[in-house]
Amino acid sequence: MDKMPAYQREEEPLLQFPPDFLWGSAISAHQTEGGNNNQWTEWEKQPGNIVDGSVSGRADDFYHLYEHDLDLAKELGHNTFRFSVEWSRIEPGEGEWNAREIEHYRMVLKAIRRRGLEPLITLHHFTNPIWMEAGGGWPDSRSVELFGRYTSYLAEKLGDLVGIWTAINEPTAYASMSYMHGKFPPCEKDPSKYGLVLRHMLLAHAEAYHAIHDVLGKNRTKDAPKVGTVKDMTYFQAFDEESPEDRNEAASLHQSYNASFLDAIDTGRIGPPMGQGELIPTVEDTWDFLGFNYYTRRLVGERVRNHPNKSTAPPRKDSLGETDMGWEIYPQGIYELLKWLKSYGKPIYITENGTAVHDDKIRSMFIVLHLEQVHRAITELGADVRAYYYWSLMDNFEWNSGFNKRFGLVEVDYKTLKRKSRPSAYVYRDIIMNNGITAKTLNEYKKHAATLVGNKH
Repeated sequence: MDKMPAYQREEEPLLQFPPDFLWGSAISAHQTEGGNNNQWTEWEKQPGNIVDGSVSGRADDFYHLYEHDLDLAKELGHNTFRFSVEWSRIEPGEGEWNAREIEHYRMVLKAIRRRGLEPLITLHHFTNPIWMEAGGGWPDSRSVELFGRYTSYLAEKLGDLVGIWTAINEPTAYASMSYMHGKFPPCEKDPSKYGLVLRHMLLAHAEAYHAIHDVLGKNRTKDAPKVGTVKDMTYFQAFDEESPEDRNEAASLHQSYNASFLDAIDTGRIGPPMGQGELIPTVEDTWDFLGFNYYTRRLVGERVRNHPNKSTAPPRKDSLGETDMGWEIYPQGIYELLKWLKSYGKPIYITENGTAVHDDKIRSMFIVLHLEQVHRAITELGADVRAYYYWSLMDNFEWNSGFNKRFGLVEVDYKTLKRKSRPSAYVYRDIIMNNGITAKTLNEYKKHAATLVGNKH
């Protein structure tokens, strides 16, 4: 392992975070483990599906190198770690449970805990067993029952090692990319299936919530399991804030993409696109915390629709440019979302926030300026933010983009699998060790941001 620069406390932090704040990073099974056999594994083999022509293959080989990678997380100051388990490993055939894979994940969890890290486990991160996909996948109503059974099994087998649970990663992104935009398997473009899949994922989340609490105890004491969401969020903003039409479009997109899923969990009332307002009592209040992922802002309105490149332009004066993913860097968006999310009255976990860029100084700036906005929401609004997970601990297989998009605090050489911590990893480590951001660090990256307006990184 490369020798890390020593941490030195030079000054008291200007922006102090709450005591016991959870600082960590996140990965997912398919993107890092290697050797998986699910619907993505099959789809990757078809020419043209992955932009860089790769397949996930051995990925980062986290399956075998997890001890080394968890050492890195620990040495970088992290006190929590988010990862997912792979359904197709645990249940390779319907009703067939693989005890060897359960033991593997128990070993991973024990390794996490030995290093003083609090595990946050995700049960579904975009991948399905081949048998489940062949049987109809998430459009089939049986998916709810199947996921509930899978969750109960995991709660029984892993529950003594896990305190923080999330059922389904980014349900809206999964449903839209797979059944609306046709970019993830099975690559359909059917709005009715989009709504149906989202409904089934909502019901599956509720099933998982009840299953975990039924197995591990329903009382919400300090030691009771916490079960929450990992909801993908985009900050939708009117390009022309003086235009009622632009504002209405932003509000409509916010409601359908961001709010509808959380509103259903909060109240049990299932609105569009998942339902017609019917009440399902078993869905109501099926969360102990609100987890969300934030990456970017989306400007909407007439000038955006009429611009030849709708995803990135026309630029605004407050833009810090875009990343390798084509996503605008807009730290204030996380503050605006926290302002709204606070109204649900749940503890908030930022389960993903990160960037893919070639210039690592941009990554450091991204972390610092987003955390500045998180701190602002905590102090100005009283937002009950408990955790921040950078995406990702290390470079990984970025779905249909392949291996070219690098999100990691840790660089991975895919020829040798050698890991090397980037300078941004130490910037984040120093924030963690200080439990806050110093004036020196904040000023450095604010100055850097001022040089970036309108650029692509």
